[in-house]
Amino acid sequence: MPTGTGPNVINLYYGWLPSYIDAGYLQSLPESVFPTQKIESEFLPLVDAAKFDGKYYALPTAVRSLALIWNKDLFKAAGLDPENPPKTLEELVVDAKKLTKYDKNGNYIQTGMSLQLNGQIHHWIREILIRQFGGSPYTEDGKTVTYNTQAGYDAFKFLTDLQLVEKVGMPNFMTDDVTAFKAGAMGMTIDGSFRLGTLNAVPELHYGVAEIPSFKGVKSNFSSFWANGITKYTTGKKLEASLKFLQFLTSEDVMSRWMTAIGELPAKKDLSNDPKFSNDPKFGPFIRGLSYTHARNSLTRLASVRFGLMHGTKSP
Repeated sequence: MPTGTGPNVINLYYGWLPSYIDAGYLQSLPESVFPTQKIESEFLPLVDAAKFDGKYYALPTAVRSLALIWNKDLFKAAGLDPENPPKTLEELVVDAKKLTKYDKNGNYIQTGMSLQLNGQIHHWIREILIRQFGGSPYTEDGKTVTYNTQAGYDAFKFLTDLQLVEKVGMPNFMTDDVTAFKAGAMGMTIDGSFRLGTLNAVPELHYGVAEIPSFKGVKSNFSSFWANGITKYTTGKKLEASLKFLQFLTSEDVMSRWMTAIGELPAKKDLSNDPKFSNDPKFGPFIRGLSYTHARNSLTRLASVRFGLMHGTKSP
């Protein structure tokens, strides 16, 4: 990119956009091809995280949200209804305890719940639990994190209590949460729709997908996306071709095919509202979660934070 010899169309995680724009690597999408009003009427609202100074610099083919994934066989073996996953955090704790098993020395042989921080659990803390406990993970302008509040403390304590008090799991069980869940040694996990392809590759794994459990009636979810932009030095015929390619990548046809092949969700409202997708037993909970989701404002420019939560907590 610095030498001007990179690609014409580039795919970036939306949180990286500010750095690329500041460095002069991206050009804004022309209004003549991608009118702002058309973008905002067709795409899900979270795409405004790719808008800077009134201009869009990139658009996604697909978006992501989180959901609760549970092992139906383990639910049945624990005396739980395999078709009735927890709908609240209180129910989640009760079910997780019933799903947890230890050997004679107290070591986990089956965990009730994923606590893998370098998976999707750090998003569960920041964008979901903190909000459900009455706070916000950062200021409205997205420039300052605000974890050090009573809500932040309560959210972190809820998570650490799952390991330290309720003893329903631990980080790095069987290496990681995906490995443990695929092996049938974990009752519940929180993950993105992009994981469905991995889970579907295990034919003996009988699992279900549900919306993230609420707390005192409050729902929240986290969303993110990879966005397609055009590099600054793309001009002339290459720019014309790049714009056509970007139109193709953001078409409903490609979005539908992408969801089937990859497992990520359509970025356009009409497709997300299509009953064929929204009522799907596995994709549906992820899609419904988009209606109350939060995409972190790119201006936050936060590094990927990995919290050392499992060593205890302290008050704010």
